[in-house]
Amino acid sequence: MKNISKAGLIGLVFALVNCQSVNNNKMFYEGVKPQMVSDKFSFTEGPSTDQEGNVYFTDQPNDKIYYWDWKSNQVIEFLDKTGRANGTHFDKDGFLITCSDDNGEMWKISKDKKVEVLFKKF
Repeated sequence: MKNISKAGLIGLVFALVNCQSVNNNKMFYEGVKPQMVSDKFSFTEGPSTDQEGNVYFTDQPNDKIYYWDWKSNQVIEFLDKTGRANGTHFDKDGFLITCSDDNGEMWKISKDKKVEVLFKKF
């Protein structure tokens, strides 16, 4: 138990030191402020970026996956009928992995929108 407490304390110290260094860095470029790119969604989850820097995310109640194209500043629908995807991650090969909870499935989706169910009823 002492080792767990020590490890937790060390982790807390590292986290606080890291927060200090983050606070000293600028989060945005000079003069650039966050802005809303769309308000058409019901409930978004699971953002992740592809190799080009586009941000993919789900609109779980509407059963869709979108991505924000950072070059054009446009939100584009990527996939409809996503199994109510609620989380995303890109694997090392560039496939989009989703937690599609409609049937308790994990999906692997290619850039050309081909879906492979990795497992289900989990």
